[in-house]
Amino acid sequence: MKETADRVDIALAIPHRDELFLVARRAAGLHLAGHWEFPGGKIEPGEQPAETARRELAEETGLVAGELEPLVVVVHDYAEAPLRFHVFVTRDPQGDVTMDAGREHVWLSLEELSKLEMPEANRQMLRALRWRLGRT
Repeated sequence: MKETADRVDIALAIPHRDELFLVARRAAGLHLAGHWEFPGGKIEPGEQPAETARRELAEETGLVAGELEPLVVVVHDYAEAPLRFHVFVTRDPQGDVTMDAGREHVWLSLEELSKLEMPEANRQMLRALRWRLGRT
């Protein structure tokens, strides 16, 4: 997936297991440090969004995605960079969580996720997830 001159393409996977979703806290020193986020990262040249979501999930969490279900594409302009998020859900990913850099992580219900401090773009992802699961 090619990024535009000013918009960066990001792909992420929302791990879903036993009605819970995995999130991790952003490390100190990063933009939005301390906020909770879903695993993901920048789409590399020649990669498709689903490939990136699968790769980033494995790199960040140690989990192996099964089927990736497209959820939504979210465009959000942060002051630092305009971003486009390609969001997927992966149900019952295989393996145990081994979070990169020992970051704090938790499995939470959809209702619990809505109470976390998250980047604004993630709020749009949560709305799409609630809609997909029929929980408006």
